[in-house]
Amino acid sequence: MDTVRKVNVRADKNETVQGFYVVNAAGDAYGFNNNRNVQIVLDFMRSKLADFNSSPQEKVAISAQDDSIPDPPTGATVLRIYQRIMPVPNGSNYANQNVQRDHFWLLAEEKQQLAKGVVSDSLSLRLCRFVFNDAVRGEPDMWTLSQIKKRDFTGTVKGDTVSLSGNFLMQTEDNKRGIEGELDAEISFSNGELATFKGVADTQAWGRSTYTPDEPEGRFPLKFAFIVAPKAKDTVAPQATSYGQSYLTGR
Repeated sequence: MDTVRKVNVRADKNETVQGFYVVNAAGDAYGFNNNRNVQIVLDFMRSKLADFNSSPQEKVAISAQDDSIPDPPTGATVLRIYQRIMPVPNGSNYANQNVQRDHFWLLAEEKQQLAKGVVSDSLSLRLCRFVFNDAVRGEPDMWTLSQIKKRDFTGTVKGDTVSLSGNFLMQTEDNKRGIEGELDAEISFSNGELATFKGVADTQAWGRSTYTPDEPEGRFPLKFAFIVAPKAKDTVAPQATSYGQSYLTGR
């Protein structure tokens, strides 16, 4: 954060400081940018690399450190989640064409229950609070327990396959922001272990979060897709893990 403060005044205003930074190992900062336009990002990196190369560099010894990225709990399966507005309503801001990617940790005990056709309370809560939210244009405000108005999830066992279905509704107290939809997923198990997870959710969303402006007018179609992450060890931790223990319990 000391390095961030050198180029981003938001750090002293208790505001979000997310974005792209160019820094060196000594803690010098060359620039900050929070625009995701490809050309702007490339120009930003080239410009700041030139600044780096034009200034004398102090050699710094760096010891190995923990990257602080949390690992999935033992036995968890990492799911990859894709999210997009489809179709994008005519006249909407270009940012609504984004594809959002995130991950979800399907916990060991939740998988054990799913194999029996039981959707645990923690799983349904975690899906509602931390997955089904409009994150296409930025980081959303996660749902609180009181904002979950409906969550009805069931599992049906068919041999080594479980069909997971669900209906859900979340909305703010003033109903200026919300999402309503259905989940359908097919999950297969092999020798007691989860082998595949393929799911889709068809929803209608409305409104904006603090950092997701420029939403389409009224209700808009928001789609989700779930698959098992091909390389769980290399995946980024789910965004909502910043909620700590709440992310693992849903409460």
